[in-house]
Amino acid sequence: MRKLDSENYRSLETRATYLLLSIVTLAGIVLRLYHINYQSLWYDELHSIIPTDPVNSVSSIIEYSKSDQPPFFFIYLHYFFHLFGYNEVTGRMACALLGVAAIPVMYLLGKEIEGRSVGLFAALLTSLNYMHIYYSQEVRFYSMAFLLTALSFYFLLRAFKGGRLIDFVLYTLFTTALLYTHYYGLVIYGVQVIAFLVLLIYRRDKKFLIGSIVSGILILVLFIPWLPVILSDLEISIFWIKEPSPFFVAEYFYYYFGKDALVSGLFILLLILFFKFQLGRSKLQGDQSAVNMTLMVWLIFSYLIPYVKSVVGPPMLHVRYTIVSLPVWFLIFSSGWGHIKNLKLKYAIVVVVSLSMLLNLIFIRKHYVKIDKQQFREVSSLVKTRNEGRLPIYSAFPWHFNFYFRDYLVKTRELKLTNLVQVDDFWLLHVEFFSANEKADIINSLEGNFEIIERYPFHKTEALLMKRVKK
Repeated sequence: MRKLDSENYRSLETRATYLLLSIVTLAGIVLRLYHINYQSLWYDELHSIIPTDPVNSVSSIIEYSKSDQPPFFFIYLHYFFHLFGYNEVTGRMACALLGVAAIPVMYLLGKEIEGRSVGLFAALLTSLNYMHIYYSQEVRFYSMAFLLTALSFYFLLRAFKGGRLIDFVLYTLFTTALLYTHYYGLVIYGVQVIAFLVLLIYRRDKKFLIGSIVSGILILVLFIPWLPVILSDLEISIFWIKEPSPFFVAEYFYYYFGKDALVSGLFILLLILFFKFQLGRSKLQGDQSAVNMTLMVWLIFSYLIPYVKSVVGPPMLHVRYTIVSLPVWFLIFSSGWGHIKNLKLKYAIVVVVSLSMLLNLIFIRKHYVKIDKQQFREVSSLVKTRNEGRLPIYSAFPWHFNFYFRDYLVKTRELKLTNLVQVDDFWLLHVEFFSANEKADIINSLEGNFEIIERYPFHKTEALLMKRVKK
C-alpha cells in the first residue's frame, strides 16, 4: 500500500510539474507573439533579413556572414523564409520560436542542477524576463545564442554526471552550433574549458576525461573553416563598441530585468542565498558541489574574458552580447530560491517576482506600445503613399530602405551630390544612426541647392521632400 501511495504521489507530482511548465511556456508564447510586428525592423534587423532572402544562395549568405556574425543563424533564417514566406512577421516568428523553446530547456537545465522546482522557477524567469522577451522579438541571433548556450551546458552537465555517449555527441553538436551563431560562443567555449578543469577536481573519471577531450577537439576541428575569418577580424583596431566601465556588470544586471528595482533587489537576495546555502556548506560534496562551481565559473568568466579582451584590445563587451550569461543568472536565482525553507515566503516570492516583471514589462517599460526602433517601415510607407509623381528617392541607407521598396516601382538610390545634378525634386530619407548631427550634416551639404518643401519626422527616421532652389 505504501509503495502504491508513493507511486501515485510521484505520478501526481509529475503531472503537476508538466501542467505548470505548460502554463509557464504558454505565458512565454503569448508574451513573445503579442505585438510581434508592432515596430519596424531596425538597422540591425535589416542586416539579418536582407541577406537571407530566399532568392539568395547559401554561399552568398556565408560570404555576407564574414562581415557580421557566423552563418548558422542566417542559414536558419534563410530556410525559415523558404518554408513560411519572406516578410517581417516570418523573420520575427523564427526568433520568437527559439525564445519559446528556451523555456522548457531552462526547466531541464534547472532540473539537472537541482530538481524540478528549481527547473520550474528557472523556466518562469525565462518566460517573463524583459531582456529575453525583447530579443525574442528581434530578427537577430540573440534568442538562438541563449538557447544554444543553455543546451550546451545542459549536455555538458549530463555528460559529467552520466558519461553517456549521446550526451557528449549532443554537447558537441550544440556547442559547435553556438560557435557558428555568435562570436561570444567562443567565450562560452573558453568558459567550458575552465569548467572542465574544475570538474576534474571533483571527479577524475576516465570516461568523462576522454569524452570531454574528444568533444573539445572535435568542436575545434568543426570550427576550423571559420578560423580565417576570426583571424582577419582580430586585425580590426577600431570598433563601434565603447570601452566598458568598471561597473558594467551592475549596469547590465539592472538592464537584464527591465530596470525593475524590486525584482533586482529580490534577485540579489536570492544570489546571496545561493552563496549561503550552496557554497557556504562544507558538507556539500560530490556532483552538487561540482555543478555549483560550474555555475560560478560560467558567471564569472563569461564576463571576465570579454572584459579583459576589451581592456587590452578593441572593446567587445555589449549588454546584448552577454545574453549568453543570462541563463546562469536565472539558474543561480532559482537555486537560491529552492533553498528557502518557509513555503509561504517561497511562493510569495514567486507571486511578487511574476507580477513585478509583468507590470514592469507592460506598464513601466511599455514594451508593447513604446517605439524605440528606427521606423524604416513607416517612412517608406509614407513616401509610397505621397510619391504620386514617382519622384526619385535618395538616402545614405539605400540598401536598408529598399527592403521596404522591394515591391515598389521606384527604388532608393545612394545619396551623392553627383547623383543630384539633373534632379529638381526628390525624396530624402534620413536615419539617425549614431547621433542627430548626422542629419544636420546631410542637410547642410544640400544647402544652397535644395530646400525642404515637406518634412515628416518619425522615430530616428525622417522623410523630406526636397526641391531645387531656382537661381
